[in-house]
Amino acid sequence: MVGADSKAQSDIYSAVTLAGVVGTDCVILAGPRTGAMPASQQARLNAADTGGFVLGGTAAVPTAKIAGRDMTRLGGATRWATAQLVGRRASGDTTAGTPTTDENTQPEELATDKPATFTAVSAGGSHSCGLRTNATAICSGYNRDGQADAPSGSFTSVSAGRIHSCGVRTNGTAVCWGNSDFGVADAPSGSFTSVSAGNFHSCGVRSDATAVCWGARPHFAELYD
Repeated sequence: MVGADSKAQSDIYSAVTLAGVVGTDCVILAGPRTGAMPASQQARLNAADTGGFVLGGTAAVPTAKIAGRDMTRLGGATRWATAQLVGRRASGDTTAGTPTTDENTQPEELATDKPATFTAVSAGGSHSCGLRTNATAICSGYNRDGQADAPSGSFTSVSAGRIHSCGVRTNGTAVCWGNSDFGVADAPSGSFTSVSAGNFHSCGVRSDATAVCWGARPHFAELYD
């Protein structure tokens, strides 16, 4: 659940990221901090489980809007990082550390927070990936096969496919994550300058300017030849 006014923009980014990692499309908008929750969103909240997460402090999402529910609030100046930690732990990463919460976020804190900055984005089948300015990768959206679970480390490029994603690390190695039917996520060894994730196959350009692809073609060669 997240506020839905101009001061909650960074909270909305955090909510989408967290929803993608946890594997849900249920992001509920609480409406403006000084107004009532939209009727359509209230109906979604009433139909949802009593648990979940609230992105933003009590100024952004007043306690009255979640009365009677057992929800974890992620607020404060570090809520973007906290949302990522919670999401990583929810997806089974026990090394993600212990998140902290802060329910006393003030409106001016929300107004001065800046969303993450990116150098590139890639939209896939039902998820998207981005390359931050600090060279880390992040994905959000549908995550049933782990396609939105971007690994840690530094990258020079990322690509979102249908149900998998790929990236080139700063050391030149290619890595893919998500569904690996037909070997679509089994990136070969070697040094790469770019990689592209498709529906059921992936391709990359090696540092020597040669191209290589992997995935479904060996299994469907008779359909193409």
